Amino acid sequence: MIFGKCNLRIVGQRTRGGLKMFEFLKRRKAENYRAENANRDDEERKAHMSTASGFATAESVVESTRKAAVKFAKPSSYDRTVYDDGAAKRQTKMQAFSENANVNDPYTGDRLVLTIDDARKLYGEDWTKHVAETDHIKPLHRIYDDTVNDRWLTAEDIKKSANAPENTRVVSRKTNNAKRDRTNKEYVEDREYRERKGVEFTEEGEQVALRDGKAAEDALSRMNKAAHARNLRQTFHEAGIEGARQAGVTAFTMAGIMNIVDVINGKKTA
Repeated sequence: MIFGKCNLRIVGQRTRGGLKMFEFLKRRKAENYRAENANRDDEERKAHMSTASGFATAESVVESTRKAAVKFAKPSSYDRTVYDDGAAKRQTKMQAFSENANVNDPYTGDRLVLTIDDARKLYGEDWTKHVAETDHIKPLHRIYDDTVNDRWLTAEDIKKSANAPENTRVVSRKTNNAKRDRTNKEYVEDREYRERKGVEFTEEGEQVALRDGKAAEDALSRMNKAAHARNLRQTFHEAGIEGARQAGVTAFTMAGIMNIVDVINGKKTA
Protein backbone atom coordinates (compact mmCIF):
# COMPACT_ATOMS: atom_id res chain seq x y z
CA MET A 1 0.00 0.00 0.00
CA ILE A 2 2.81 2.32 0.83
CA PHE A 3 4.35 1.60 -2.54
CA GLY A 4 1.03 2.25 -4.26
CA LYS A 5 0.53 5.56 -2.44
CA CYS A 6 4.02 6.71 -3.39
CA ASN A 7 3.40 5.90 -7.04
CA LEU A 8 0.14 7.80 -6.98
CA ARG A 9 1.84 10.80 -5.35
CA ILE A 10 4.57 10.79 -8.00
CA VAL A 11 2.05 10.43 -10.81
CA GLY A 12 0.04 13.31 -9.36
CA GLN A 13 3.11 15.52 -9.15
CA ARG A 14 4.02 14.74 -12.73
CA THR A 15 0.49 15.43 -13.85
CA ARG A 16 0.42 18.82 -12.13
CA GLY A 17 3.83 19.64 -13.68
CA GLY A 18 2.51 18.70 -17.11
CA LEU A 19 -0.51 20.90 -16.65
CA LYS A 20 1.66 23.84 -15.68
CA MET A 21 3.85 23.29 -18.74
CA PHE A 22 0.73 23.06 -20.91
CA GLU A 23 -0.60 26.32 -19.49
CA PHE A 24 2.76 28.00 -20.04
CA LEU A 25 2.94 26.86 -23.66
CA LYS A 26 -0.66 27.91 -24.20
CA ARG A 27 0.05 31.40 -22.85
CA ARG A 28 3.20 31.64 -24.95
CA LYS A 29 1.32 30.66 -28.09
CA ALA A 30 -1.36 33.26 -27.35
CA GLU A 31 1.28 35.95 -26.83
CA ASN A 32 3.01 35.03 -30.10
CA TYR A 33 -0.34 35.13 -31.89
CA ARG A 34 -1.11 38.58 -30.53
CA ALA A 35 2.38 39.79 -31.48
CA GLU A 36 2.00 38.42 -35.00
CA ASN A 37 -1.38 40.06 -35.38
CA ALA A 38 -0.01 43.34 -34.05
CA ASN A 39 2.83 43.24 -36.60
CA ARG A 40 0.41 42.40 -39.37
CA ASP A 41 -1.92 45.24 -38.37
CA ASP A 42 1.05 47.63 -38.28
CA GLU A 43 2.12 46.55 -41.76
CA GLU A 44 -1.43 46.96 -43.04
CA ARG A 45 -1.64 50.43 -41.52
CA LYS A 46 1.64 51.37 -43.17
CA ALA A 47 0.42 49.99 -46.50
CA HIS A 48 -2.84 51.95 -46.22
CA MET A 49 -0.93 55.11 -45.31
CA SER A 50 1.44 54.64 -48.25
CA THR A 51 -1.47 54.02 -50.63
CA ALA A 52 -3.31 57.07 -49.32
CA SER A 53 -0.13 59.11 -49.65
CA GLY A 54 0.27 57.92 -53.21
CA PHE A 55 -3.32 58.81 -54.07
CA ALA A 56 -2.89 62.24 -52.48
CA THR A 57 0.28 62.84 -54.47
CA ALA A 58 -1.34 61.65 -57.68
CA GLU A 59 -4.23 64.03 -57.12
CA SER A 60 -1.75 66.81 -56.43
CA VAL A 61 0.10 66.07 -59.66
CA VAL A 62 -3.12 65.97 -61.67
CA GLU A 63 -4.33 69.24 -60.17
CA SER A 64 -0.99 71.02 -60.65
CA THR A 65 -0.83 69.80 -64.24
CA ARG A 66 -4.40 70.89 -64.92
CA LYS A 67 -3.76 74.35 -63.51
CA ALA A 68 -0.57 74.75 -65.56
CA ALA A 69 -2.30 73.62 -68.75
CA VAL A 70 -5.02 76.24 -68.27
CA LYS A 71 -2.62 78.99 -67.25
CA PHE A 72 -0.32 78.60 -70.24
CA ALA A 73 -2.96 77.90 -72.88
CA LYS A 74 -2.76 80.16 -75.94
CA PRO A 75 -4.87 80.38 -79.10
CA SER A 76 -3.83 77.87 -81.75
CA SER A 77 -4.14 80.62 -84.36
CA TYR A 78 -3.65 84.37 -84.22
CA ASP A 79 -6.52 86.30 -82.63
CA ARG A 80 -5.85 90.02 -82.35
CA THR A 81 -8.52 90.51 -79.68
CA VAL A 82 -6.52 88.34 -77.28
CA TYR A 83 -3.40 90.52 -77.46
CA ASP A 84 -4.62 94.04 -78.24
CA ASP A 85 -5.11 96.37 -75.27
CA GLY A 86 -7.23 99.43 -76.04
CA ALA A 87 -6.79 100.91 -72.58
CA ALA A 88 -2.99 100.72 -72.76
CA LYS A 89 -2.99 102.33 -76.21
CA ARG A 90 -5.25 105.16 -75.04
CA GLN A 91 -2.97 105.76 -72.10
CA THR A 92 0.04 106.00 -74.41
CA LYS A 93 -1.77 108.52 -76.60
CA MET A 94 -3.04 110.62 -73.72
CA GLN A 95 0.41 110.62 -72.17
CA ALA A 96 1.91 111.99 -75.38
CA PHE A 97 -0.58 114.85 -75.51
CA SER A 98 -0.29 115.66 -71.82
CA GLU A 99 3.49 116.01 -72.06
CA ASN A 100 3.76 117.95 -75.31
CA ALA A 101 2.11 121.10 -76.61
CA ASN A 102 2.71 119.90 -80.15
CA VAL A 103 2.57 116.22 -81.09
CA ASN A 104 3.95 115.15 -84.46
CA ASP A 105 4.08 111.86 -86.30
CA PRO A 106 7.72 110.86 -85.62
CA TYR A 107 8.10 109.32 -89.09
CA THR A 108 6.29 111.77 -91.38
CA GLY A 109 6.61 114.95 -89.32
CA ASP A 110 2.90 115.72 -89.71
CA ARG A 111 1.18 117.58 -86.88
CA LEU A 112 -1.20 115.37 -84.86
CA VAL A 113 -4.40 116.18 -83.01
CA LEU A 114 -6.24 114.08 -80.49
CA THR A 115 -9.72 113.65 -82.01
CA ILE A 116 -11.18 112.87 -85.40
CA ASP A 117 -13.45 115.93 -85.17
CA ASP A 118 -10.49 118.23 -84.68
CA ALA A 119 -8.62 116.58 -87.53
CA ARG A 120 -11.57 116.99 -89.89
CA LYS A 121 -12.05 120.63 -88.92
CA LEU A 122 -8.39 121.53 -89.29
CA TYR A 123 -7.29 119.38 -92.22
CA GLY A 124 -10.38 118.40 -94.18
CA GLU A 125 -9.83 115.45 -96.53
CA ASP A 126 -6.29 114.94 -95.22
CA TRP A 127 -7.58 114.29 -91.70
CA THR A 128 -6.18 110.72 -91.54
CA LYS A 129 -2.65 112.15 -91.79
CA HIS A 130 -3.26 114.20 -88.63
CA VAL A 131 -5.43 112.27 -86.18
CA ALA A 132 -3.35 110.46 -83.57
CA GLU A 133 -3.36 106.69 -83.12
CA THR A 134 -1.15 104.32 -81.15
CA ASP A 135 0.93 101.94 -83.25
CA HIS A 136 2.46 98.66 -82.07
CA ILE A 137 6.05 99.09 -83.22
CA LYS A 138 6.43 95.34 -83.54
CA PRO A 139 3.04 94.20 -84.87
CA LEU A 140 0.90 91.95 -82.69
CA HIS A 141 0.78 89.23 -85.33
CA ARG A 142 4.58 89.09 -85.45
CA ILE A 143 4.76 88.97 -81.67
CA TYR A 144 2.28 86.09 -81.62
CA ASP A 145 4.29 84.15 -84.20
CA ASP A 146 7.47 84.61 -82.17
CA THR A 147 5.97 83.65 -78.79
CA VAL A 148 3.22 81.09 -79.40
CA ASN A 149 5.66 78.20 -79.04
CA ASP A 150 7.10 79.47 -75.77
CA ARG A 151 5.19 77.18 -73.42
CA TRP A 152 6.19 79.19 -70.35
CA LEU A 153 4.60 82.44 -71.51
CA THR A 154 0.94 83.11 -70.86
CA ALA A 155 -1.29 85.00 -73.27
CA GLU A 156 -1.46 87.76 -70.66
CA ASP A 157 2.35 87.96 -70.53
CA ILE A 158 2.46 88.45 -74.29
CA LYS A 159 -0.33 91.03 -74.20
CA LYS A 160 1.39 92.98 -71.44
CA SER A 161 4.74 93.23 -73.22
CA ALA A 162 3.16 93.88 -76.63
CA ASN A 163 1.27 96.91 -75.31
CA ALA A 164 4.05 98.23 -73.10
CA PRO A 165 5.37 101.76 -73.74
CA GLU A 166 8.53 100.19 -75.18
CA ASN A 167 6.48 98.78 -78.08
CA THR A 168 4.04 101.64 -78.75
CA ARG A 169 4.36 104.89 -80.66
CA VAL A 170 1.84 107.67 -81.34
CA VAL A 171 1.60 108.17 -85.12
CA SER A 172 -1.07 109.25 -87.60
CA ARG A 173 -3.94 107.00 -88.59
CA LYS A 174 -2.66 107.02 -92.17
CA THR A 175 0.80 105.83 -91.08
CA ASN A 176 -0.67 103.22 -88.78
CA ASN A 177 -3.27 101.80 -91.16
CA ALA A 178 -0.84 101.42 -94.05
CA LYS A 179 1.74 99.61 -91.92
CA ARG A 180 -0.50 96.64 -91.08
CA ASP A 181 1.66 93.62 -90.05
CA ARG A 182 4.95 94.98 -91.31
CA THR A 183 7.90 95.58 -89.05
CA ASN A 184 9.34 99.08 -89.01
CA LYS A 185 12.32 97.87 -91.06
CA GLU A 186 10.06 96.36 -93.72
CA TYR A 187 7.91 99.48 -93.73
CA VAL A 188 10.90 101.80 -94.15
CA GLU A 189 12.52 99.74 -96.89
CA ASP A 190 9.37 99.28 -98.98
CA ARG A 191 9.26 102.83 -100.37
CA GLU A 192 7.22 101.80 -103.41
CA TYR A 193 4.50 100.46 -101.13
CA ARG A 194 4.49 103.63 -99.01
CA GLU A 195 4.27 105.76 -102.12
CA ARG A 196 1.19 103.84 -103.26
CA LYS A 197 -0.37 104.37 -99.84
CA GLY A 198 0.54 108.06 -99.78
CA VAL A 199 2.74 107.72 -96.66
CA GLU A 200 5.80 109.98 -96.92
CA PHE A 201 8.55 109.42 -94.36
CA THR A 202 11.14 112.09 -93.85
CA GLU A 203 14.79 111.03 -93.99
CA GLU A 204 15.06 111.55 -90.27
CA GLY A 205 11.74 109.73 -89.81
CA GLU A 206 13.12 106.64 -91.53
CA GLN A 207 16.06 106.54 -89.13
CA VAL A 208 13.76 107.07 -86.15
CA ALA A 209 11.54 104.22 -87.36
CA LEU A 210 14.53 101.88 -87.68
CA ARG A 211 15.78 102.79 -84.21
CA ASP A 212 12.30 102.31 -82.75
CA GLY A 213 12.06 98.87 -84.34
CA LYS A 214 15.39 97.72 -82.92
CA ALA A 215 14.67 99.11 -79.44
CA ALA A 216 11.22 97.51 -79.35
CA GLU A 217 12.61 94.14 -80.41
CA ASP A 218 15.22 94.24 -77.65
CA ALA A 219 12.68 95.33 -75.03
CA LEU A 220 10.19 92.62 -75.98
CA SER A 221 12.89 89.97 -75.82
CA ARG A 222 13.95 91.16 -72.38
CA MET A 223 10.41 91.33 -70.99
CA ASN A 224 9.37 87.95 -72.35
CA LYS A 225 12.52 86.22 -71.10
CA ALA A 226 11.87 87.64 -67.63
CA ALA A 227 8.24 86.43 -67.71
CA HIS A 228 9.36 83.00 -68.96
CA ALA A 229 11.84 82.60 -66.08
CA ARG A 230 9.35 83.90 -63.51
CA ASN A 231 6.62 81.50 -64.64
CA LEU A 232 9.02 78.58 -64.65
CA ARG A 233 10.13 79.25 -61.08
CA GLN A 234 6.61 79.89 -59.84
CA THR A 235 5.16 76.74 -61.42
CA PHE A 236 7.89 74.52 -60.02
CA HIS A 237 7.55 76.14 -56.61
CA GLU A 238 3.77 75.74 -56.48
CA ALA A 239 3.92 72.14 -57.71
CA GLY A 240 6.58 71.31 -55.15
CA ILE A 241 4.72 72.93 -52.27
CA GLU A 242 1.46 71.23 -53.21
CA GLY A 243 3.12 67.84 -53.62
CA ALA A 244 4.90 68.15 -50.29
CA ARG A 245 1.72 69.29 -48.55
CA GLN A 246 -0.31 66.39 -49.90
CA ALA A 247 2.20 63.59 -49.56
CA GLY A 248 5.57 64.74 -48.38
CA VAL A 249 7.31 62.56 -50.94
CA THR A 250 9.99 64.38 -52.95
CA ALA A 251 10.23 61.72 -55.65
CA PHE A 252 6.51 61.94 -56.40
CA THR A 253 6.71 65.73 -56.35
CA MET A 254 9.52 65.73 -58.90
CA ALA A 255 7.56 63.28 -61.06
CA GLY A 256 4.64 65.68 -60.94
CA ILE A 257 6.82 68.59 -61.96
CA MET A 258 8.22 66.64 -64.90
CA ASN A 259 4.67 65.80 -66.00
CA ILE A 260 3.82 69.49 -65.92
CA VAL A 261 6.91 70.25 -68.02
CA ASP A 262 5.82 67.63 -70.57
CA VAL A 263 2.33 69.12 -70.75
CA ILE A 264 3.68 72.65 -71.18
CA ASN A 265 6.06 71.45 -73.90
CA GLY A 266 3.26 69.65 -75.71
CA LYS A 267 4.60 66.13 -75.11
CA LYS A 268 1.64 65.08 -72.97
CA THR A 269 -1.96 66.14 -72.58
CA ALA A 270 -3.37 67.43 -69.32
